Amino acid sequence: MKKLLLSACFGALLLAGCGGKVEKPKEEPVEKEAVQEQETEEVVTFENIDAGSKATVEKLVKKYNTMVEFMKQDEEEPIEIASMSEPLTNELTVEDNGFSQTLLDADVLGYDGHYVINSKYDAEKRITGYSLKAEGLNMLSEEGDDLVEVFTAIAALIEVLGLNIDLYEAESDKALDEDFGTHTYTDGDYTISMNFEDFLAGEISIDYNLTK
Repeated sequence: MKKLLLSACFGALLLAGCGGKVEKPKEEPVEKEAVQEQETEEVVTFENIDAGSKATVEKLVKKYNTMVEFMKQDEEEPIEIASMSEPLTNELTVEDNGFSQTLLDADVLGYDGHYVINSKYDAEKRITGYSLKAEGLNMLSEEGDDLVEVFTAIAALIEVLGLNIDLYEAESDKALDEDFGTHTYTDGDYTISMNFEDFLAGEISIDYNLTK
């Protein structure tokens, strides 16, 4: 923590106060309503969102977890990745233009990486899309084992959203070719925005925004 050294400022104030009495400014009464407004913050849970959006997100979670179980039980090449919590009970987080909710918050098994999948809502608590963010990935690893879980989670999310995985791979190659910048394309009802600016530092983020 940063330490603020205020001794010099206190000394100057004491010297200034020696010349005479300093009247203490009157404290204006604080309105009770203002205090209550500061103390009371809106708590929004999954139960508070738009009914249609609630059903959409619940369906996505079930389909995602089904995909996870399927991959775990693959006889040729099983992949162990985290599943989303059911039922969703956590509170929503207030954002600039609405709300977000964490559907999955997981560490990469056996590695330092970490990734989060969120659902996003507008001010009326209607679903507007999803996002996936990862950090701490070792992009320079020759084996790339620590990337498998995150990239599998991306593939699973694309699958349950009904998007084209081949198109995603082609567009992600374009994003990497564009000096690890940002890249946006459209697939079905979604606009997919990739941010690979910090790719070599082990960070990526992908937004899946509904266009309808």
